[in-house]
Amino acid sequence: MIFYLICCARCNNLLDKKVISTVMFVHVQEHKIPVKIIRSRRYSLRMSYRKGSHAILNVPKSISATELEKSLKSLEDWLHSLLLKDPNYFSAPPKKVGNGRIIRLMGESYHIRITVGDRNATFRTRRIDSELMIEVPPSYLGNDDILSRVFPKIVAKVFLKSITERVREVNAATLGVQYGKVAIRDVGSRWGSCTHENNIMLSSRLLLAPMHIIDHVILHELSHVIHKDHGAEFWALVASHDKNWKANDRWLNKNGEDLNY
Repeated sequence: MIFYLICCARCNNLLDKKVISTVMFVHVQEHKIPVKIIRSRRYSLRMSYRKGSHAILNVPKSISATELEKSLKSLEDWLHSLLLKDPNYFSAPPKKVGNGRIIRLMGESYHIRITVGDRNATFRTRRIDSELMIEVPPSYLGNDDILSRVFPKIVAKVFLKSITERVREVNAATLGVQYGKVAIRDVGSRWGSCTHENNIMLSSRLLLAPMHIIDHVILHELSHVIHKDHGAEFWALVASHDKNWKANDRWLNKNGEDLNY
């Protein structure tokens, strides 16, 4: 059963903006699954599940109410099939974020060290050797749920310089193209993107993957500087620099849902 709860938008004038987001719920047996529906300038349907959190349904901006209902039903059926394969699929995963926990980012292990900051609403982070030092506002100390929500943004800020350098290294070793800015964002529906201006965006979740998988996604996005689609020439270009690209894609399809903070 599909249950509509909250509608929200990123702007006041919905028709003039690129993306409109809507939050809904679907019921899969006894589980009430939040669904973030993203309407954007795309032509195809894409659905994913952020384990322990919510499902994501990407649809064309101009989708009709009837087609949206069908898409939600397809999402519900897909989520049900995941539950049949694993009865514990929708159980919350063990938390990776918390004082003293160890998390692996860009192929290295880091200890999380949490201290009380002196600012009421600001999280501050430093990376020192193998430690991530996080200053938490006093009112949030001990609230692991809030820390878990802001942690992907913390990681994006702290590791932006490192991932920017990695993009430069991969590009120098392979394509040698002229690309734009590099950004890390907390997105769950894709691993990366390359804009028409050749700016590269990578998901903060990707930093949890092994380095060869990170390099695989970087090469994929750099290849879009030359070929904007996923045609035969694009895949031939990727394959010429990544002999294991099919195995890397399979790894992401199999393990990607577990790459969560």
